[in-house]
Amino acid sequence: MVKRSFRQSRSGQVLIVSALLVALLLLSTALYVIEVGKDVPAVDSTATVDFSPYGASIRNTLVSALANISSGGDPSILPSDLDTLKTVICAHSYRSQLSIDYTLPDSGSYSQGVWLSWGSSGVGVSSVYATFTFNSSDPTGASTAAYSFNVTSAVHVSGSYQQQNASLWQVNLSLGMSNEAGPALAQNFTFRVQNGTDWLSADSPVIVDHGDGSYDASFSIEGSLAAEPLVASVSCLDLRGIYVCANVTCNRVT
Repeated sequence: MVKRSFRQSRSGQVLIVSALLVALLLLSTALYVIEVGKDVPAVDSTATVDFSPYGASIRNTLVSALANISSGGDPSILPSDLDTLKTVICAHSYRSQLSIDYTLPDSGSYSQGVWLSWGSSGVGVSSVYATFTFNSSDPTGASTAAYSFNVTSAVHVSGSYQQQNASLWQVNLSLGMSNEAGPALAQNFTFRVQNGTDWLSADSPVIVDHGDGSYDASFSIEGSLAAEPLVASVSCLDLRGIYVCANVTCNRVT
């Protein structure tokens, strides 16, 4: 009778069991990879993200910068403030990878996004303009959007004047205040009249507020005029603190 070797039998069983374990391990790994692959979302280039909630922050930043610049501040405050805002927004974008680029126009009436025009045509303008591009991406998709933002305050002035006596002049002005949204209210009016190389300030002007962004103002100037027609200057702030000024040549009324 041939004697069996139990040692060899046990060795063969161990090899078979080991092979089965390896096969099961490979199979489970393959199944895991397949299942994980099913859960990976595909990037959809048509996905859209609503960037409009950032609009209020951008507009507030533009208003603040224009209020500063129009009151004598350095125009470089505009890109500086926008860079700060950009950093804050991107740093708090947790659901997606967000990038923001902006452009300040340097064409037409704008110089690096700023337009200040306080000439003698009876119209004064203080304005800033910027365009923004948003790019967002996350595991669910990618999206791009572009927006333009404009903040403008403007005053329109017309006027007349009449000589009361040898040294007294009555000046009557009509004003219209507006911003990018339409008629706007104004405050802190200052009125002056040019007399040669000097400007005479109006004391105690009477201002009628019609409540719709239009105003009538009247005041008296004492002294002789160096030249005619009379040129009046109006400066004021809108309710956002943006300064605007306009000069106007008035019509003489007899």
